[in-house]
Amino acid sequence: MKNWRSVLVVLIIGVSFLAQGCALSYKKGFLDRAANKGYTKEQALAAYYMSFRWYFSREVEKGKYQVVYSRLPMEVVQKQMERYLSDLSAILDYKEEEMSKFLDIHGLRPYFEHQEKVEQAIYARVRAAMIFAKFQELTGTRSYYSHGHGDLSMWGGYDPKIFVITNFDEGLPFRSDVIDKAKASGILKPIETVRVEHSSIYNRKDPDPSDPLDHNKFIWRSKEYSIEAVRYKIVDDEKPRDNYGNYIEAFRIFGGKKESKPALRAFLDGRGSSAIVIVDDDKEGKDIGFGLPDSITTMNENAVLKEESLAGLFPEQENEKRIPPQLKPVRMEIVKIGETVSAWEESKDSKGWTAPEGYQAKPLKNNYNIKIKFVKPEMRDMQSVSMTKKMEAIVKEWIRPGERYAASNFQVLEFFRLKDPYDKEISAAHVRADENTQKISVILLNGEERTGMIVSGNNIFIQENPFAIEYTLGDKRYRIQDDNNDGIYEKRKEISKPVADETGTYAH
Repeated sequence: MKNWRSVLVVLIIGVSFLAQGCALSYKKGFLDRAANKGYTKEQALAAYYMSFRWYFSREVEKGKYQVVYSRLPMEVVQKQMERYLSDLSAILDYKEEEMSKFLDIHGLRPYFEHQEKVEQAIYARVRAAMIFAKFQELTGTRSYYSHGHGDLSMWGGYDPKIFVITNFDEGLPFRSDVIDKAKASGILKPIETVRVEHSSIYNRKDPDPSDPLDHNKFIWRSKEYSIEAVRYKIVDDEKPRDNYGNYIEAFRIFGGKKESKPALRAFLDGRGSSAIVIVDDDKEGKDIGFGLPDSITTMNENAVLKEESLAGLFPEQENEKRIPPQLKPVRMEIVKIGETVSAWEESKDSKGWTAPEGYQAKPLKNNYNIKIKFVKPEMRDMQSVSMTKKMEAIVKEWIRPGERYAASNFQVLEFFRLKDPYDKEISAAHVRADENTQKISVILLNGEERTGMIVSGNNIFIQENPFAIEYTLGDKRYRIQDDNNDGIYEKRKEISKPVADETGTYAH
């Protein structure tokens, strides 16, 4: 009896921790190890199947066995649960457009949301059990490993009893006898109170859920939190020798009301140095797992009450990150056959549309780079190699004074028409950016090269006033246009924001 058991012990120990809960890895490792020990294939298979009964069960009476769940390390269960939750999160992510459409068409989103809650509830208990084991290890109430005589079971392994606990304060008591006795005796007294309130309307930008692939579209996310933390000390003398604490509790506050259980509990060493900190990220009445810890860590006592530590008690949960896309209304204009619908908005003011002020540095108004926009060749011309070019416009790219690569307020671009002969076909043209970003060279068809600066006001290359201006105002970008060269911009339309910031950059 002892002989075959000793054989199984050697084989199981050699592969069980390497397999990490994977049946295929365990089987292969077991059989390979048995072969290396000189066992035949039949002997190895017999030992492999016997290992499950002997290692993962216990004979309670002749012919009847009871599963020993603790053989399964909690870490393996946790990783498996994390994979489940990761898969469910991916399924429910609105950014996954195809999956999102599939769920909506078949009405499956509520089902998977329910499954996610179930898995979160299971995972919360598994994680709490692991944290409790770590808590006992840190507080010295029990060693993480507990070996019996000839027993391979490991304390801290999986135990299905965690799913039937109704009173977690009793089932997983994250407490200290010293603190409990001091509290009962009335000598655990508050010595410091910290309250943090924070409100930020424009806390951060997130991709627009209606169009998450467009990097220019975003929504603002706000952040608001209120929390109160109290440091306690065991005081059994009217004049204590130091102000080191023994215990800290922090409660989240919503609508002026504290949650029923602390979001943070810190057990201090009483010497002003080390603290064992247990944190519950879940909000009462909102998140699955409220009342169960999500993490345990050690830190310096003074770091516990710092604002950045307390602000971390308000993490954004996965379901809070999911914002369903807003369906935009489909607008339609009916016109007669042969007529067209213009994207331009006509100004109702006789003065026309105007660009926002403040992008030109006064009095010189010379804070701009120059860029050249060429006429795109038509499709029929693209079949043959053309040796000539035509400039469509000279663009003033307005920048912050003295900063070539920083766009001006409102990211303004002004488009100017060319004067004769530069509005005709030419051989080449480029900005001499290495010398000056306002200097251009134009080579005419006869080979003559003309170089000069695009200065403010009237000059030899461009007309005095821009025929179009593009600018960003708030979350939108506009283009206004003057078609009849009278200085009045009678048309405006919304355009897309540039995908990349190429202010001050030039192709080589």
